[in-house]
Parts: sequence; structure tokens; C-alpha cells
Amino acid sequence: MSNIPVRVNQILKLTVDRFGREGDLIFLYKKFIIIVKPEERFGIGLNEFMKIRVTKVLPKFALGVFVK
Repeated sequence: MSNIPVRVNQILKLTVDRFGREGDLIFLYKKFIIIVKPEERFGIGLNEFMKIRVTKVLPKFALGVFVK
């Protein structure tokens, strides 16, 4: 797991890279994918900066939530 650049509870300020099939927000951090579920999304566009907190880290991606 040493090649995973994020950890649980880490807070990052990232831009929205793209949207997933179900409307998930997809962020990239050092080429690692972080996904925020659509219920957390409210009028956010591509390339918009958002502050997120990593909630779960898996081998190929991480999950996160918005930080207010």
C-alpha cells in the first residue's frame, strides 16, 4: 500500500476531474482516483475546486466526502 498517496481522514483541496456514470464526482490526486458520491454533490462543475476528506482507501481508489 506504499504507492497509495492518500490516507483516511486526509483533507485535500482538488478540482473535479470528471463525473462517473451515476453522477459521482471523480477527483485525481497524484494519478489516484478519489470518488465522492452524488448525494454529496450540489451544483458543482468540472475543474471547480472542492475541499474533500478521504473516508475509505482501497487498492485502486478512495472514497471521500465534502468538507464545509
